[in-house]
Amino acid sequence: MIRNFYILLLLIFIGFTVKAQNFFGTHHSGQSAIPKNCVEYGLLYNWYAATDSRNIANIGWHVPSQSEWDTLREFLDPGSDGSASGNVAGKELKEAGTLHWYEGNTGTNSTGFTAVGGASRDYSLGIFGSPKIYADFFTTTELNETYIYCVYMQYDIDAVQTSGYISQKPGGKSARLVKDTTTLSDGEHGTYVGNDGREYRTICIGTQEWLTDNLMETQFRDGNLIPFHGADNDTAFTDTEWAALTTAGVCAYNNDVSLVACDFEWDVNNRPIAQDTSFTIDRLTNETCDLQQNISDSDFAFTDEEGDTLTAVKIVGLPGSGSIDTTLNAVLKTPFTLTYTSDVNTTEEYVDTIYYLAQTAGNNSFSSDTGMMVLNVSSCEQPVECYGYLYNWYAATDSRKITSSDDWEVPTLGDENGDYGQTMGDYYILTEFIGWRIVDEPYGYLGKIKEIGTRHWNLPNSGAENFGGFNLLPNSLRSSVTGEFNGLGGNAYLMSRSGSREGIPTNTNFIKFFYSSTSAVIVGDEPNTKKYGLAVRLVNNNTSLLDGQTGNYVGNDGKVYKTICIGNQEWLAENLEETQYRNGDPIYWVKDNTEWANLTEGACCIYNNDTTYACQRPLPIEEPQIAVVGYGDLYSYFTIYDARNIANTGWHVPTWQDGKDLRTYLGNAEGGGN
Repeated sequence: MIRNFYILLLLIFIGFTVKAQNFFGTHHSGQSAIPKNCVEYGLLYNWYAATDSRNIANIGWHVPSQSEWDTLREFLDPGSDGSASGNVAGKELKEAGTLHWYEGNTGTNSTGFTAVGGASRDYSLGIFGSPKIYADFFTTTELNETYIYCVYMQYDIDAVQTSGYISQKPGGKSARLVKDTTTLSDGEHGTYVGNDGREYRTICIGTQEWLTDNLMETQFRDGNLIPFHGADNDTAFTDTEWAALTTAGVCAYNNDVSLVACDFEWDVNNRPIAQDTSFTIDRLTNETCDLQQNISDSDFAFTDEEGDTLTAVKIVGLPGSGSIDTTLNAVLKTPFTLTYTSDVNTTEEYVDTIYYLAQTAGNNSFSSDTGMMVLNVSSCEQPVECYGYLYNWYAATDSRKITSSDDWEVPTLGDENGDYGQTMGDYYILTEFIGWRIVDEPYGYLGKIKEIGTRHWNLPNSGAENFGGFNLLPNSLRSSVTGEFNGLGGNAYLMSRSGSREGIPTNTNFIKFFYSSTSAVIVGDEPNTKKYGLAVRLVNNNTSLLDGQTGNYVGNDGKVYKTICIGNQEWLAENLEETQYRNGDPIYWVKDNTEWANLTEGACCIYNNDTTYACQRPLPIEEPQIAVVGYGDLYSYFTIYDARNIANTGWHVPTWQDGKDLRTYLGNAEGGGN
C-alpha cells in the first residue's frame, strides 16, 4: 500500500538563500564539528538521482537496497518482519528527544544511527510533507517501472517499515549510504567523504557500516552537479517542475537550505554556467594510466566582462576520477601550477572536471559563477603486471633442473648457524649486504627490496626502497591444503630449496614479506609446505658482474629475464616464468585446486589461472588428463523398454535380430563361423 503522508495545510515557500559562497559547503565530521542544537535534515533526492549511473555515492559506498535495510532490521530485532508493526528496530535507529521529532518520540538511538524526521517531497504535486513526523528513505529496489520500495519510520511508532511501503520515483526522500564491505566491528565508528568533499561520521551496526547523517551530497562521482534548479536556471525546482522530473533532482526541505545542516551553504546562482577550458591529457603516448599533467593559471583562460585578467582561483569542486595536488576551498594566486594525476584504475577514456571561482584584477571578491576546467583524459595501455608463475617445492628441486645452468640456483635459506640447510644461505647473504641484522631477527631489513609505492602493494608498504633494483612485487601464494590462491597486494612469498630443519619429508621453508613492515620472516616446518605455490627468484653466486651492474638470464624455454647484481650475488629482477626443465620436459600447469593440494611432483601455475598475470610466452602446458575407462551404467529391463524411450531420435536398444545381423556380418567377414 502507499502510505498517506502528513501534509501541512499551510505551506510557506521559502526560496533558496543566496550567498556568495562555495556551492559545495564546508567540511563536516559529523562527530564534534556540528553542534546538535540545530536543525539538520540533509537533502531530499528523487530516485533518479539516487540511482544515476554517475553515482551519488563515492567509491566503496552505495544507496542501500530493500534487502540491506532488512538485514539491518533483522540484526536489531531477530525474527521480526518489516511491516509497520512487526518489529521494534525503529526506536533503536531514531534519534532521541524532540529536536528533530515531535513530542512522544519513542527513539532511543541506541545504535547511533540517528534517524531524523526529515519528511519527504510528494511525487505527484511536488509539495513538502511535515518534518518531525516521519523519516522516509530510498532503496534501490524497484517494484515496477513506476514504483519503488522505500523505508519509513514515524515518531510514535517503534517499528521501521522495510516492506510493503512503496512510492513513485519522482518523490523526494532522504538518503543514507551503506559501505560495500566494512572492516569495522559492530559499534565502531568511521568516516566517509562524499564526492563534493563533505565528511560524514559512520557507524557499524552488525556487519554493515552506515552514515549517521542524512546525505547532503551535491555532485556525482564524475564531478557533475546534481541538478537543483528549475527551468529559469536560477531558482529551486517549483512544485510542478519537481513532480514532472524524470531525471536526477535534489532539493532542501521547503527549499530552505538552513534546514539542511548547520554548516551547509548553497547559492543557486553559484552554478557552472561557463565552461572556460577544455584540456586534453594524452595517456596513450605514455602507455601509463597514472600520468601527471601540469595545468598553469594561463590554461584557465578566464577574463571577466570588463576584460580584467585572472588573479586567483578558489577550488570549489575536486575532480571525480583523478586528483589534483591541492585541497577543496584552496585559494591559488597567479602565477600557479596545478598537477593533475589521472586515474590509474581505468584504461578507458574519461572526462574529469575541476570547479572553481575566479577573482580578477580590480575585484576584491570571487565571482558568484562557478567556472569549469574540463579535462578530457585519453585511454591508456595498462602495463602488464609481471607477477610470474608459482611453483611447488618439487619443481624447484627436481633433478631435471629448473635452471638453465649450474651457476644459477633456487636460493637457500640459512640463519647465522646455518640451521636451514646451507651456511650463510642466499637470502641471509643478501640481508647482510643491505647492512642490518640482529640475532633474533636475521632478515630484519630484507623488506627494503620491495617495489616502492602502492601501485601493487597495499598501504603503507613500509620500508620499501626497491633496494638494488630487486623490485619485489606482492605475489600471491597457493595453498597446500585447499589449492586456493591468496589475494594480491598484502604479502610476497619467495621459494627456497632448503629442506625441513626438522627432517620432515613433507615440510620445507620459504620467506615471507609484509606490506606493513620492513622485516621479512622465515616460514619454516609448517605441514605440507612443499606443496605451497610460491614465486621463484634465481640467484647466481658465481657472477662476473659487479654490484649495481645489470645483465640477462635465458631460461630453459628461451625466455629472457633482467638481472641485477647486489653485492656479490646476481639475482633475477623479475619472478621466474619457466615452463620446462633443462632436459626439455615440461613443468605442467595444474589448474584444479584439489589436484594441486595433492601433488607430490613438480608443477607450476599462474595466479587465479589468469594468463594476464604472465608477462612472457610460451605459457606452460596444462597437465594431460588421464583417460578413464568407461564401463557405462547398468539399466533394468523396465528402463530399456520404457515407452518414453531411453534412446534419442533415430536410435534404439538393439533387438535380437540386430545382434544376429551383427554376428552374421562378423562371421562372414572372417570367412564363416561365429
